[in-house]
Amino acid sequence: MYLVTGATGLLGSQLTLDLVQQGKKVRVLMRKNSNLDLLKKKFSNQKLFDTIEFAEGDILDSFSIEEALEGVSHVYHCAALVNFAPGKRKELFKTNAGGTENIVNLCLEKSSIRLGYVSSVATLGRGISSDETDENTLWDSSQSNSAYAESKYAAEREVWRGITEGLNAVIINPSVIIGEGNWRNDSSSLIRKVFEGMPFYTKGVSGFVDVKDVSRCLIKLMDGNFTAEKYIVSSENKSYEWLLKTIAKNLNVKPPQFHASPFLSSLAWRMEKLRSLISGKPSLITRETTFSAQQKYYYSNLKIVKALNYSFIPVEKTLEDVCSAFLQQQPYRK
Repeated sequence: MYLVTGATGLLGSQLTLDLVQQGKKVRVLMRKNSNLDLLKKKFSNQKLFDTIEFAEGDILDSFSIEEALEGVSHVYHCAALVNFAPGKRKELFKTNAGGTENIVNLCLEKSSIRLGYVSSVATLGRGISSDETDENTLWDSSQSNSAYAESKYAAEREVWRGITEGLNAVIINPSVIIGEGNWRNDSSSLIRKVFEGMPFYTKGVSGFVDVKDVSRCLIKLMDGNFTAEKYIVSSENKSYEWLLKTIAKNLNVKPPQFHASPFLSSLAWRMEKLRSLISGKPSLITRETTFSAQQKYYYSNLKIVKALNYSFIPVEKTLEDVCSAFLQQQPYRK
């Protein structure tokens, strides 16, 4: 039996589909009121969806995790809180670090369990130099790190602590994941934002990867003899200018025209914060997101490519497919 946490999210839903399609018995740990829409959307075959076993629980509830682990040989821990809004630090650490600590401790109690943990490139020492970031780049304790990055770094340390105590585990560090997800919340929302009109772009650079590649790489690592290692999972390094304009081209909408300088970006997040305080609605733009969009981060995928002899889907192909899916669904067309 294979247990998946975070199966209702962008990566977790794809991972669940891929595991089930391979004939594996899958159990999903989910909260009582979780939204299954994205997971159901991934499964065009209802019979395949019906093979999933659902275990009600939460990664913050050790008792529910313990019950869900009954008869499990592999755990794919994808669940995490991704939030860059101000004031979410405590919640981020509670969910990401505390939840991972619970998973690690309970997996350690059952020595036969193998853990696959989904971390992030945010835990790497990106930006320390102009060189490509790889798995050996050390964490940089900088004030420029977001609370999300710090919480994921703390969570990854819990997995390494478990490994030193005998846990059979492997870690992946995906870059920005692109896929057909929730057009309102996760990284897929970028497609909707460009469709609705995005006039500005930045000169920042980051790594991007298809959600299918992240799922496939993690499954291959878990099925292979890989342990006590971490791997960057990223297809290509692209500028945000290229990304946004390519999305606009695939959606047949007007591309962003204006370069958002660091000064304009800082002004934007301050104005958005003021709007949030007045309206009571969450900030759509934060200091962390605007800072990140201005930086140039380059990631090396040489380790994972060599380990798995893997070929990544080009980012341009991913954007074509995801934009096509968005236009077919037209979920938010005005």
